[in-house]
Amino acid sequence: MPHKAESIITRDGLVRETTIIKHVPGWTILDSLYMHNGTYYVVTSNPPIDPPQTKYDPAQSSFLNLPPPKAILSKGYDVYGARGGMGNEPMRVPDEQDLRYVSTAEFRNLFGIDLTAKEEVEEWRVHTVPGLTFILNDSPQFITHYYHFCAELWFGVWRTYASLGGGHKLPPPTRVLFPNLDSAHWRDYANMNQLFMRSLLPSTQMLFSHDWYDWVSLSIVHQPTSESSSNGGNMKGKPILFPRVLIADRSAAMPAYNYQRFQRTAAVPFGLLIPHGEERGDWWSPVRDAIRAFAGLDDDSATGQRTTRPVVTYLSRQDWNRRKLKTEDHERLVAELRKLEVELGIEVIVVSAENLSRWEQIRLVGRSTILIGVHGNGLTAELWMNLGFRSTVIEIFYPGGWAHDYEYTARAMGAGGGLKHYGIWNDQVLTSPGFPPPSYPPGFQGNEIPVDGRTVVNLVRDRITAADELDDG
Repeated sequence: MPHKAESIITRDGLVRETTIIKHVPGWTILDSLYMHNGTYYVVTSNPPIDPPQTKYDPAQSSFLNLPPPKAILSKGYDVYGARGGMGNEPMRVPDEQDLRYVSTAEFRNLFGIDLTAKEEVEEWRVHTVPGLTFILNDSPQFITHYYHFCAELWFGVWRTYASLGGGHKLPPPTRVLFPNLDSAHWRDYANMNQLFMRSLLPSTQMLFSHDWYDWVSLSIVHQPTSESSSNGGNMKGKPILFPRVLIADRSAAMPAYNYQRFQRTAAVPFGLLIPHGEERGDWWSPVRDAIRAFAGLDDDSATGQRTTRPVVTYLSRQDWNRRKLKTEDHERLVAELRKLEVELGIEVIVVSAENLSRWEQIRLVGRSTILIGVHGNGLTAELWMNLGFRSTVIEIFYPGGWAHDYEYTARAMGAGGGLKHYGIWNDQVLTSPGFPPPSYPPGFQGNEIPVDGRTVVNLVRDRITAADELDDG
């Protein structure tokens, strides 16, 4: 059954042991997480493992029924090297200065706070940061890229958050914290990250590394009062309490099977179930609806003038500096699409995304039935497409090349209402489950990508006419 609204947000200021509400590697929701001097504390009454841990091990929890620390948090460093960025994994795992699991007795010795007491702990013993906090622990490496910011990081964040239940009723986070990022380095060159944040979460605080260090400093400030002198703890200052947090961590997600299979960190939280029947499975709709509404895309719905005429949009990269079709193949593709426009009475739009404003991009792709393009950042706009029987993304690759970026995103959204993805290798059509593993052969980034226009157009025709047959019963 869907969760009740009361369960979505915990009561602020409740000083108690930590509870892990939802978890898969790299994506975790916790209640009552503590921080002191830059170290997170998970406080538990769970029994210790047997034999007890004698030294910190990021790959193993020191308590039963808790995930290993490295499955929750990392040091937030850049990723690089072999195996999809796993080459420097040993450098990125946390140590006891990053994340500690402590018993309630250890916590009492450290801070003089007894979480096992029958009476409620006095709130003055902690600094409470009220509300819901999203802690996005990624490095700056991928943040300023539209796809990685929206279709990977936030795609995974929202899939994790949606597992609580509530759909459109989920409240926005009080704040989003980027502890490894300064405030000058989160915007992308196309201004899409900014549009996303300001339209989806207009009232949410955005906090960065300097804000994090403010909290760290606050946690170790000694209070020269009778209160602090009587707390009985060994640590200077008092901990910060986050009543509820969602932690996203790229490095922590990368060892998981779904990342290794698809090279997408956002694939991992699909191990968290959405309450049955909620949003008809379309878990992304609260985000998509907010962005579309902010862009004015659905204004015509109020006048009853929404068109049902299929729209086929080809996002050309021919004005870009890499990953372009052969000139003659591009021209043939456009000519074949124009013929199909007359044949089926559809609307065909051929456009270069860089010639559109960010609002125009969302409005154009948002009303598109079928989106065609060479593998590239412009296909991130599939996030804003309506889902339906015809809804399709056709992605053109250099033959032999493959990346799951837009394929996985389309398939993950399509589970609720239909968004089909096809890859094109010149005259060959690929789709799930018959897609190849990721591959980046010579020519993948080049400007001589071949494509057979008739193959693409035949696929478009099949998608539109098959849906017509289905619509006709």
